[in-house]
Amino acid sequence: MTTDCPKCRVAKKGLCMDHYLDQFRKLHYGNVAGHVAAFGMTVLSDPSVFDNRLADIELQCSIGHKPLGRVKTILTWDGCPICQGKAVRFNQDSAEIRLAEWGWEFVSGVYANKDSVFVAKCQNGHTVTKQHRSFREGCPHCTLNDRTGKSSELIMDMLMEKFTVQDDAVIPELLKYEEKIPVVCPSGHPFEASRRSWVKDKTRCPQCALARNTSVGEAEVLEFVKSLGVFAEPKRIGIYNFDVYVPDRKIAIEFNGLFHHSSARRSKDYHKDKFEYATGQGLQLLQFWEDEWHGSKEIVKSMIMTKLGLGITRIYARDCEVKTPRAETALDFLNKSHLLGAANYSGAVGLYHQGELVMLITLAAHHRNAEEIVISRVCSKLNTIVVGGFSRLLSQVPLRPLSTWSDNRFSGGKVYESLGFIHDSDLAPDYEYVKGSQRFSKQSMRKNLEEKISGKTESVLRTEQGYLKIFDAGKKKWILNA
Repeated sequence: MTTDCPKCRVAKKGLCMDHYLDQFRKLHYGNVAGHVAAFGMTVLSDPSVFDNRLADIELQCSIGHKPLGRVKTILTWDGCPICQGKAVRFNQDSAEIRLAEWGWEFVSGVYANKDSVFVAKCQNGHTVTKQHRSFREGCPHCTLNDRTGKSSELIMDMLMEKFTVQDDAVIPELLKYEEKIPVVCPSGHPFEASRRSWVKDKTRCPQCALARNTSVGEAEVLEFVKSLGVFAEPKRIGIYNFDVYVPDRKIAIEFNGLFHHSSARRSKDYHKDKFEYATGQGLQLLQFWEDEWHGSKEIVKSMIMTKLGLGITRIYARDCEVKTPRAETALDFLNKSHLLGAANYSGAVGLYHQGELVMLITLAAHHRNAEEIVISRVCSKLNTIVVGGFSRLLSQVPLRPLSTWSDNRFSGGKVYESLGFIHDSDLAPDYEYVKGSQRFSKQSMRKNLEEKISGKTESVLRTEQGYLKIFDAGKKKWILNA
């Protein structure tokens, strides 16, 4: 090779290091580009990254997959490894494409490895949070609904409570989880029930519940609180009725039926106004949706016990070890211990007591502002209080400022104030959608392409489809600067 470089003229092999590496990169770039072109792939990485055979090279196939590989490995490929279903490293774009191939619509998540946590929506509108590799297994909600059970077993359970199936009804031998059948209550009221509503949600005749003005769920919450050894009763205080009132603890609890507390019956500010009124009366108010009680009963019970300070285990943070949990451990802990379940996160710190994870904090970039770091989840093991735990976890997070929110349905945010957070702003009540015994996030109900063409608003479309809105009690934003 001829060169005017003075370093090359004195080099033993006729090339200085810079020119040698440049020739080396061009050689390997040409080898890789020529090899993958034979099966319709192109090289996306710049030639400057071809420093050695262990360099990470990004490629793209004809349908958009972007696998990553090292030079030595790529030269053994006979096609796009993602198309062939082989295990391979890939980037954010390929991760999102793979979700689409598995039948999911990407919502959020940053791909770092196969254990990265993503949020995606299935073809039936269910929003799911889990590790990227787990999405190939399908939607857990759809899988559950597709499972069938014998109708005779459901009907027998109904007969035990003196409910009957309507005389002219034709009932299939096997029922899907949410498939409804016509039922008549002991008082003669007709309604529809599914395996889900009867067995899991414990929903019975809506007319009877409305007539006695007390739902089965309200009665269950009241009995649970009484079982903890405190006096509790339904109580009217000023302008509001409270389902459960514990005078010794100045705590009130609300069991909010989804239909009764939806936009069909309640104003946008109803739950916020009730929170503010209770606070003015010196009460701590907990407001739970009925599906939270029926679907996450142990978590709700733990939250109630923690507020009352009854039936819980106390652990001191000074007796715990600080560790970073594995992704699967953190996700499992959040799903078992936090009412909202797992969420996408970029960092996590946990407290371990005698080898067991007992408290966890997760951090993530704000979904609208990547430079703002937020505390996405904080929770303890069920029925457990880690004294000084939150403070110790915060001491392990050097990033500042940190943002977070308190939910007025459960707290006024005093714990954040006590740890030096500044109250930044108040957020107005936000909404979800309700249909039957289910809630749906507004993100999961955004307009699809066909609906956008219709020119109708999201609210009009969902109303036409039988959905109602349900509003929370608002939130408070807190910021920790030091």
